[in-house]
This record gives sequence, C-alpha cells and structure tokens, in this order.
Amino acid sequence: MDSIELILTDLSEEATKRLVAKQKPQGLKENIKVAHIEDNVAKVAKNELENNLGESVITNDDRLDSEYVETKQIEKRFFMKVIY
Repeated sequence: MDSIELILTDLSEEATKRLVAKQKPQGLKENIKVAHIEDNVAKVAKNELENNLGESVITNDDRLDSEYVETKQIEKRFFMKVIY
C-alpha cells in the first residue's frame, strides 16, 4: 500500500465510525446499509482522484519491502482415537 491507499482506507473506516455513531443502526440489515454507504464514500474519492490523475492509485507496492514466498507444504493431520 502506498500513502494514498492508506488514506482511502482511513477515510473508509472513519466514515463508517461516524455514520454508525449518527445513525445508530440496529441489527445486521441496518449495519449492512451503513457499510454500503461507507463503501461509496471511499469509492467516490478514489474514482475522483484517479480521474484527475489519469492513472490508478492502487498499486502492488509493499511498504514493508517484504517478499512473499509461496511454499507448498503437506499438512499432516493426526487424529486421536478417543475411547470412552
């Protein structure tokens, strides 16, 4: 993530927090509704910035400068027979 992606994530989280505080949703359906509103806030900001820049703000950069290594390991599962 670069700084813009981090800012958009923070915007999304802060928008959710404030919408929940203001609307006080009750139950799953109302919380989902608030989550969709929050998604739109970050999406609009991202799209507006990308339109003005003329390029995507989403990157494959890794701020930690770490490398992901895919390893294929066989998982051994041991089952213990329980005698009652």
